[in-house]
Amino acid sequence: MNQKHAATTTTTKKKAAAARRSARRAELALALRVSRLRLLSRVAPAEAARRAFALWVTPNRLPWPERELAVREAAAVSRVPHAGREGRIELAVYRWGAERADAPLVLLVHGWEGRATQLGALVGPLVAAGYGVVALDLPGHGASGGVTTDLPDMAAAVRAVGDGVLPEGAALRAIVAHSLGGPAALLAVGAGLAAERVVTIGSPTKMTIARDTFLGRLKLAPRATDGVISAIEARLGDDCWERYRAETTAAALEVPGLVVHDSEDGEVTHGHALELAVAWRGARVLLTRGLGHRRILRDPGVVDAVSRFIDAPLEGLTRGEKPWYASWSATSSTASSAG
Repeated sequence: MNQKHAATTTTTKKKAAAARRSARRAELALALRVSRLRLLSRVAPAEAARRAFALWVTPNRLPWPERELAVREAAAVSRVPHAGREGRIELAVYRWGAERADAPLVLLVHGWEGRATQLGALVGPLVAAGYGVVALDLPGHGASGGVTTDLPDMAAAVRAVGDGVLPEGAALRAIVAHSLGGPAALLAVGAGLAAERVVTIGSPTKMTIARDTFLGRLKLAPRATDGVISAIEARLGDDCWERYRAETTAAALEVPGLVVHDSEDGEVTHGHALELAVAWRGARVLLTRGLGHRRILRDPGVVDAVSRFIDAPLEGLTRGEKPWYASWSATSSTASSAG
């Protein structure tokens, strides 16, 4: 090992250790904040609801783990303007590979409290296949501007980046989106972002799952809980729980889809994937086992299946075909047909 490589390795390890310490401090601070909110909700429910709502729309900027630092450092980074909830901000955009101006582009979209490089396992295979890969930090995430965000704001950011990187008259080869990034990507395509196909991974079909998970963790007094729900509806509309259902959005799309989900996902149950596939005619479904909500993004079998879906001729993915279902366990390297 030469001195330059050794110094780089040492610097990377120091950054990763600092990131872990920062993450632990953030977790402890959040736990303390939640405990105080529970007590406050019993004596001042309106104030507790106001503070809890602020938590709802404010993602934690989690540090990049060591495994993602190399892919981040290999990217060309630029900025794209976004007229967000807080006014004009700049979104951090990362790009890998495909120097040709006419190369097909794939857009990667992370979920709540994620970051652009969270889907970094896809970068290498897609670049090797000749694609340009683009990813963004959503508002309030990673290196992007903003403090608060929500699902429609995330969707607008996805569209802003997609439109910003596409040559005139072109379409994205694919969008690959994780968790809440899935509904955001579907909304962006429904609003006019040109994409030939969409992949969702571990994505919810309803905002109510995020609401119920959030409120379940806080365990506020009933009046405060009602106040949080009222504040969300005041921001997004009384009909937001129905209007932003991913299966409703997908049902109106004219693009093929691949719905990937793990049967042991502890954050978003795989029933959401099945609901989405039923509504999204022609969507393929890939169910894994033992990968959970995040490790699924790094599984070689999943990366291969997503890459093959992106590389498949579009005419073979026509909307309206009988859905294709497949599954594999976390220890298997190939999918097996399930119907």
